[in-house]
Amino acid sequence: MELLKPVFTKLVGRLLVASVVLLLCCMVALYGDQWGIGHSYPLVSPYHRGMLSVSILLCALTLYYGLPRYLIMALVSINLVWLLGPFVTLGEIKPLDSILLRFLICVAIAMLALGYYLAVIAVQTDGALAQKFSSLPFLPQYVPPRYPQLTRCFKDWRKILRNLKRQVPLSKRLFCHTSANDQQACIVMVGPSQSGKTSALLNAELIWTLPSQQQVAQQPITSTEHSELWLTDNALWCDTPGRYFDPTLATRETADEWHELAKQLVGMKAVAKVDAIILVIDCPRLLSSTARQLTEYAALCRANLRVLQQQTDRPLPFYIFISQVDHLVGFREYFHELSPKERHQLLGEKIEQDPNMPFPRIEIISRQLGSMVDRIEKQVLAKQHQVEDVSIRKGIECFPENIEALTRAIVFFSEQMSPSRTEGIPNSVLALQGIYLGCSELCRESTYTYPQSLIRQWQGQSHGTDPSEVIADKVSVSDKNGETLPRSFRHYFIKTFFHHLIIDDYRLRQSLYQKRFLTRFRRGALFIAILTLGAMTVYGMTMSYYTNQRYLADSRQALTRLDQQVRTTQLPFDLALNKLNQLMPTRPVGLESPHFLSGDWGLTMPGQWADEINTVYNQWLIDHLLPRVEKVTLDELSTQLSGGDPQRLFTTLNVYLMLQGELESDSALLETWFASHPVLLSAVESKDNLPPLLRRLFRQTTWQASVDSADWPMINAARQILLQQPLTTFLYQDIVRQLGVVSLPIIDLPQLITSSHPLLFTFQGKVNSSAGRYNLLGVQYWDNQVFTTHFPLAVARVKKILYGNRHANAPAQLPIEQQGLWQQVTLLYLKEYRQYWQDFLNGLQLNLSVTDLGSKQGKQRHRIEYLLKDFTSQDSQLRQLLRNVAQQTQLAPLQQEDERSTLSRSATQAQDFQDRQQKRENVDHYFIALHRFIETPTSHTLLSLDQLELALTQLYITMQATGVTTASQLKTLVSGQGEASGLNAFLLHLNQLPQPLPQLFETLLSVAQQQVTQQTWAVNAQQINQEIIRYCRQHLMGRYPFATSGVEADPRAVAEMFSPQGKLTRYFTQYLADKVDTRHRPWRFVTADQTISPRLLTLFEQGEKIQQQLFPQSSQQLGFELTLAVKDLANGITQLMIDNDDQQFRYVHGPILQQKIRWPALSQSPSFQIRAVAAEGRPLWNIEENGYWGLFRWLERSKKQFVSRSRQTVITLGEGSEQALLAVDGLGTSVPHLIRLFRQFDCSITE
Repeated sequence: MELLKPVFTKLVGRLLVASVVLLLCCMVALYGDQWGIGHSYPLVSPYHRGMLSVSILLCALTLYYGLPRYLIMALVSINLVWLLGPFVTLGEIKPLDSILLRFLICVAIAMLALGYYLAVIAVQTDGALAQKFSSLPFLPQYVPPRYPQLTRCFKDWRKILRNLKRQVPLSKRLFCHTSANDQQACIVMVGPSQSGKTSALLNAELIWTLPSQQQVAQQPITSTEHSELWLTDNALWCDTPGRYFDPTLATRETADEWHELAKQLVGMKAVAKVDAIILVIDCPRLLSSTARQLTEYAALCRANLRVLQQQTDRPLPFYIFISQVDHLVGFREYFHELSPKERHQLLGEKIEQDPNMPFPRIEIISRQLGSMVDRIEKQVLAKQHQVEDVSIRKGIECFPENIEALTRAIVFFSEQMSPSRTEGIPNSVLALQGIYLGCSELCRESTYTYPQSLIRQWQGQSHGTDPSEVIADKVSVSDKNGETLPRSFRHYFIKTFFHHLIIDDYRLRQSLYQKRFLTRFRRGALFIAILTLGAMTVYGMTMSYYTNQRYLADSRQALTRLDQQVRTTQLPFDLALNKLNQLMPTRPVGLESPHFLSGDWGLTMPGQWADEINTVYNQWLIDHLLPRVEKVTLDELSTQLSGGDPQRLFTTLNVYLMLQGELESDSALLETWFASHPVLLSAVESKDNLPPLLRRLFRQTTWQASVDSADWPMINAARQILLQQPLTTFLYQDIVRQLGVVSLPIIDLPQLITSSHPLLFTFQGKVNSSAGRYNLLGVQYWDNQVFTTHFPLAVARVKKILYGNRHANAPAQLPIEQQGLWQQVTLLYLKEYRQYWQDFLNGLQLNLSVTDLGSKQGKQRHRIEYLLKDFTSQDSQLRQLLRNVAQQTQLAPLQQEDERSTLSRSATQAQDFQDRQQKRENVDHYFIALHRFIETPTSHTLLSLDQLELALTQLYITMQATGVTTASQLKTLVSGQGEASGLNAFLLHLNQLPQPLPQLFETLLSVAQQQVTQQTWAVNAQQINQEIIRYCRQHLMGRYPFATSGVEADPRAVAEMFSPQGKLTRYFTQYLADKVDTRHRPWRFVTADQTISPRLLTLFEQGEKIQQQLFPQSSQQLGFELTLAVKDLANGITQLMIDNDDQQFRYVHGPILQQKIRWPALSQSPSFQIRAVAAEGRPLWNIEENGYWGLFRWLERSKKQFVSRSRQTVITLGEGSEQALLAVDGLGTSVPHLIRLFRQFDCSITE
């Protein structure tokens, strides 16, 4: 059964996939004709459904046989073009409506996909296909690649890295930081042949990602003939052949091959970017070469590295690694006691970088390498004392001399590697990061010999000798031990160099993890947002589609039934209206505004259905609604004729003529009329649907006019009654109705008082949209646009209502002269103009808050004093308001010679003067007192602006001098019976003042109670600032615990402020104790005379709360006692030590003991410390806080929980097996509440 299980699993899986595909094809064949996009149905034809079903089968077969994905894209594109092409529009043009054009596009897509697929198959089966194509005369010559093996190697590695990246799930690639998701860092290792590059790389104990490379790394090390790539979790290591950097093997061919290698390395930047270069030089080569050879070798290295750097076009860091250092005399003896773990250290120096020079100066390199030699020399004696073997001691003694010679050779080579001044252009040099030494396993088992005189050669440079002339004497130096060690123990100082230094310097230290994680998170969030938006869009389209389908199906059935009933029977009005309402779509649950409710009838339905519904709808309107409306209007005409109501008679006649088609439909008038007759539209569920229905009713329906009906005698009788009435009101109302859609700027109260201070007055009336007509701009609009545009239309409309279609043949004397009619209409306009500003002035009230002033008389006196002060000031808001109102109501000087209206320009000078005088008499009469404020000083006025200002000033001074405070004096002042001549003179003119002065002065009385209160607050606030605020800011604010600061507050200063004898208590006891109710929260005054502001009273209330905490039971001494008890002690803790200066406690496992500690401590440098100790005396963790407030810092920073029942605070110390629970009792409240008392205490209150 176990053998058959995979077979059955595969069989069931294939059957399931085949069933899903067949089910999808069946759904397309059976229900495809009902699927649509909007109101388009591309799968109505059975041929189209068959085409889509075949495409689904072909896509499934493509996925099953593993064919390329672009074949699926081709199939999808062909179906989109063929099925949806006819529905694509550009304006009113359908470019893909032609069958021939769609056929050609589909054939082109199929040929491209199949042609590319067949070409790929041909290349795979016959590799020489490219050469055969190139032999054709019309194709260019085929040039084979020069280095096919190198190109193929990097191409394969790109595929390997991409496959590794695809193995990570998409969710982890978007949100998690994985090595496969990162761009691999490519580390290039270069150096001459036999330099030990491959040996050092394979012996560095790196973990290879690919299993094949793990097996190759365990085999014997051979020379590198071709470039090899080694992959780890965090880097891609490129091992290059030594012929590129070997002067003896350098040829034109190797240089070209190096160029191609650099090009291939840079081309892999999508999966692995070149991040660093390691230049490996073996120690024997460095010491055995002459200065000329090193110069040539450095020039070769610099030229080749510059090629790679220029290909990347950015600065590249590189390292110099000296290999085979174990061949140096004394190396084995000096490091003979290093353990395998200590061999992982680094031997070398990190080169300090100069920001202005990418390549460091030779002095810096020489100084840092010299410091390494000095450290080695300092350890010679110590290492010699640790061994007894004479040969090892000699080796240790000579090692510093040899390492110094090696460093001199390194400095000389580095000097030759540095670019010259001519080459020092930006991004043309490499950044040297460090020089390190190490050795891997020996390349040969035999001993290595080299000339001993080379040591003298590099030492003799300081004496002026020529290194190239030194004769080499061969001295044999071998490995004294001579034993074959395991491979893992035959390398020094290379593991850390390859494991951490290279990778950490360019990944971890530059914090790329966080940046890339945030980038992936944002990308993932954007991806999720796009998916969510797409799902919501698809869901919305699906719901809209099915809603439309359901609505259209219901409408089709209702349409058929209603059409039959309308044609066969005469339905009653209510029944017909309900039937028609059934055609309206019902609002789905959760869908506030369906798109088919936003327009008129039939807007979003298919054309033929909309036409059928509109036909039945119009027929119902004509057969049912029109007779009903005509009957209602005729009944109203009869009622109004008998009652003699010409105003309503005119409106009803206007509606009837619109229904008959004799007048143009007026939407505003019809909606207003139908709103007053709800019985006609009883089936309309909400009032919001009424305007759209009426627009549809009276704009798109053609009514049948019955001019010769039997109702015309009644219509003529109504017209005769209207002819006997004045037409001025009819014309003015018609013009106002036309101006309802015109937006004119409204002048409001803030525009009349342009002040930066809060407005002294508020307007309590109603400002409607018609207020824009009653200002200077409205007057200009009335004289110009209304006279030339709206007035003639109103006259024509009124004539048509009164005389019907016969008004053109009416005698000329029947219509009233237009000029006289316009003057009468203008008088009505000016009357409403005056009424508007009267209501405006009567609606003004003082915007002055007078709270907590006791009696009503005190409030009134405070208001009148404030008003008088404002009026006597230079920037008085009252005077500015009165001037602006007078300017808006003084219409006589408005029409100048250059701004005369059309009517004024055609009239005589006398008539022009008469018109202006008429406006003055109708509008300015009420505002004559206001106009005196803006007239010239030479005019004779009863009460000028200066006189009014003088009277108000005299009134204010008299009230302050006589001391009007009692109720009888206030009553005498208001009644005008005062003895002062100034008051009597002013009160005599009181009724002549413009509004709102008489009303304000009759009801408001003056007294400076609020001013006295403000002055008292200011004096007391200044005293508190001197005695308390300054001391608090200087010694407490910005210090702990009043702020999260490292600077602590002095306990003496805290006691001076909050103690029972402190500053806050002394001031409160002396000035506020008998006036404040401290039992109420927050504190409040019990008397009307508040000596300080409520904000300053909060300062004393906060200080009293802090005093209860720091001075419990009204103690005179600062401090309190806390009780500590260990509730739980983990098994990993043997003892818990608590040290509070002179108090020390030790807790162990056993009974719970309670210890009391005193705060603050008595020492000059107090500290608080808690330590946890393990069984062997090893410290586990330590908590220490210094300063007087150290205990508070510990309580604030600790992990704590307040138990309200026991009033204890439980503090958790440590974690896991090192955890301890400590109960603190004695605070009386939670720690956050205690700290909040200090933080909320604010001395920065200013008045």
